[in-house]
Amino acid sequence: MTNAKNHAEMSSAKSDRFRPVTRPQIIESAYSEDQHRRLLNVVRDNGPWPLILAHHFKTPEEVFATGGSVTLPEGFKPTWDMVLSPVFRGYLAQQGVCLFRELEDCYYNSHFLDLVRGYWGAKYAEPETMLFNIQGPCAIGGPPHLDGTVFRGMTMDNTPLWLLMSMAKSGLFRRWQAKKGQVIAWYYKGKIGGGFNCWPDGPHSAPLQINAPMWGRAVVVENEMMLHHGQACGPLSMRKPAVSISSPPSAPIPIARTAGRSPTAIK
Repeated sequence: MTNAKNHAEMSSAKSDRFRPVTRPQIIESAYSEDQHRRLLNVVRDNGPWPLILAHHFKTPEEVFATGGSVTLPEGFKPTWDMVLSPVFRGYLAQQGVCLFRELEDCYYNSHFLDLVRGYWGAKYAEPETMLFNIQGPCAIGGPPHLDGTVFRGMTMDNTPLWLLMSMAKSGLFRRWQAKKGQVIAWYYKGKIGGGFNCWPDGPHSAPLQINAPMWGRAVVVENEMMLHHGQACGPLSMRKPAVSISSPPSAPIPIARTAGRSPTAIK
């Protein structure tokens, strides 16, 4: 009984690490029609765009090391086909610099910065990253996971993602972890899935589901410390297309979702 109780207390303590500073906040009409049109024009005119995994991982082993919820048997060698899905990513701004002048008002967005300041109760906030995902019909977005975070002096530009994730999950480096918030918007007119599942009260609590329709709907979140994943979407028969780690989209993809940004709050 004592061992079981200690194990439960340890599991509870670990789960307490994976809670955002506050619950997600849902907003509607994240971008104006004009902003949305300009965002799509940049996406269409500057592709093709690589898979998300191609941005951040060199081997499938790194993917599993980052996920943390699946333990591979000793000696087992994973392959890319175990983890690939047709989700492509591009960056519109990085390290506080907007990469496309026509999107500067989308990136240096006073409304979004106000949302993140309010989310954290912070006096200041600065924009960091703006990115988008393009997704076709797809299975559920992998096991619940955390997004990559940054620490003082350590970012995805100078530190492997698997190491940043391990530091975040350990809870030992919270003092040096950036206070980040994301405004994540979806543009999806489909009726099959396409929403967002998250666990704001910890991994042992019931999930919060934000379901379609998702046209212009957005959430303000701290995804670095809240487990989450995307819902499956699109026709079941189309959810497993042939892709490789080097695949660009070879044809227009019918579902576009998630134009997001990641302001950093400074108290």
